[in-house]
Amino acid sequence: MSNKNQITRGLLPKILFFLLIAVLGASYLYFTWASIKKEQTENVLQIGKSVGAMIPKADLLALQAKPEDIDKPQYTVIKNILKAITKVNPKARFAYLYTEQNGKIFFIADSEPAESEDYSPPGQEFTEALPQDKQPFKDGKETVTSPSYDRWGKWVSVLIPIKDDNTGKIIAVFGIDYDATSWEVLIFRALLKSSVIIILLILALYFVFRIRAKNKSLNIEISEREKSDEALFNSEVRMRSITDSAQDAILMMDRNGLVSYWNPAAERIFGYTKEEAIGKDLHRLIVPEHYYQAHVAAFPVFKKTGLGDAVGKTLDLEAIRKDGTEISVQLSLSSLKIKGEWNA
Repeated sequence: MSNKNQITRGLLPKILFFLLIAVLGASYLYFTWASIKKEQTENVLQIGKSVGAMIPKADLLALQAKPEDIDKPQYTVIKNILKAITKVNPKARFAYLYTEQNGKIFFIADSEPAESEDYSPPGQEFTEALPQDKQPFKDGKETVTSPSYDRWGKWVSVLIPIKDDNTGKIIAVFGIDYDATSWEVLIFRALLKSSVIIILLILALYFVFRIRAKNKSLNIEISEREKSDEALFNSEVRMRSITDSAQDAILMMDRNGLVSYWNPAAERIFGYTKEEAIGKDLHRLIVPEHYYQAHVAAFPVFKKTGLGDAVGKTLDLEAIRKDGTEISVQLSLSSLKIKGEWNA
């Protein structure tokens, strides 16, 4: 339970931190979306106002949004202006003028050539008109509409009311249509860039946390290993101190029968220094010839099992010193496994 609580306490700050990053990221994306939308809206509104100011109001007042307007020179003037608007502003698909009569919307002129299937002749009713298309006649304010569908597609429209200079009455609304999909893609691209930045930031923070966690774990492991090595070293020092001060010879033999340890008492008793004895065949070094064959026969079993006739017993035997003299010794033999191999 304690470990579980510790893990929970360790994870909680990280979870809260990433939640904070997520909230800040979402706020940043919303701010980016709002800023881009506002910037786009202001840009197209400015274009709409500038172009709307170019519409000759005297010519506009001469038109009545009826089919017979097509033969009037004022219609031709306004038609050519609308065509020019879409040519100099390639992002704009349609430019047009419409008016309201008896609660209905009728086109005065548009930018399409007469042979185009999208052409709206003067006097054609805009039957798909929404409340947002009529709003400029009510409040006299320019606006950018939300994306909406009509027979020509899906559009974001800039609507600029045009007022009579003498009466202040709204005589028409100038409109420019922008493809709504392109409008939304522009916002999406900007959001995508911001999203990539946020994702990279979160990934960077994630890897920082991972690296810190790994480093912490590694530091703990190193600390524990250092403690373990220190304990092992102290144990070896104590053991060596004991064996070095012992009056009895203490020898160790590895799995190949070679001397791996030789204490000072062994040097004194057998006449070989540690340097001379380490790495030599123990039985060739100090065992009389008449014991050697028994050793050769029993040693393979010892290597596999750690067992033998002398293991775990105390025996009175003879041994050979460096000078060739034979001495009596008392042998106590134990086997121990080191790194999966039997030693004695």
